[in-house]
Amino acid sequence: MNDFTLISNKIEDNKQEKIAFIIDTSDEIFKEDFKTLNNERLHRLEMIFEEIVTFVKLKDYISVRSPDFALYTYSESLKKEIDFMKISEFISNLNKVKYNLKTYIYFGKSFIDVASIFSEAFNCMDRFEKEKDKNIPSMNEIIVRYILIYNKSDMRAINSNEEQFNITTFIRLTNFFFDVIFLRKRITTEEDKTIQNEVFSSLTSFKPKTWYAFEISGSIPKFKYCMNLMLANPNQRIKLSEVDKSQKNIEDIVKNYIES
Repeated sequence: MNDFTLISNKIEDNKQEKIAFIIDTSDEIFKEDFKTLNNERLHRLEMIFEEIVTFVKLKDYISVRSPDFALYTYSESLKKEIDFMKISEFISNLNKVKYNLKTYIYFGKSFIDVASIFSEAFNCMDRFEKEKDKNIPSMNEIIVRYILIYNKSDMRAINSNEEQFNITTFIRLTNFFFDVIFLRKRITTEEDKTIQNEVFSSLTSFKPKTWYAFEISGSIPKFKYCMNLMLANPNQRIKLSEVDKSQKNIEDIVKNYIES
């Protein structure tokens, strides 16, 4: 049995997934500080968009019910670039967003307020519930997932509404998941280490155990691996300590499908 079969067996669930990606578009996204196994450099923008395309193709292929995908960017504030839609429309719109981002670099130092992300997610869940009479699944048939790709190595995230958005709130929500991938610069000093630990803590302090959080520096294969781990239906996730690392080669197993 290959790795793709192992993962696809875990995906089988009757609930439809609605998956939104949030890309932090601070200036670090244009750094060429991530490398392949062959030491080829790729700046983060290209790497992120390539892996999102791979993720949505795989997720759509192995899901019982075709997922919907959405995309947000976060510079000075949260901006919805693509509303929830099926894969073909999503990928078509994704290319347009990438082109626009290549012409725009945000050099500001605004904090990312995770409360604004949670507020948007909760508004979407309310919308899905109201739409249940329009041949759209109700919330008890849906899993809502937001995946933040964070690019600020030296700036903590904030939560301006901890009273509403806290771990007690999230533990009660069995159909909502917020995962984080922290793409950070290489640590060269003890000060770097301290700051980046604080940044990662600011992104995970409200996290239930069922949410995933990763921090990666410089390695494209590790980024691919983390994206692969998030393919599984979140209600069927296994502990990170139990994951077979051979799953990071899933792209090779389904290469022909991705290239078709």
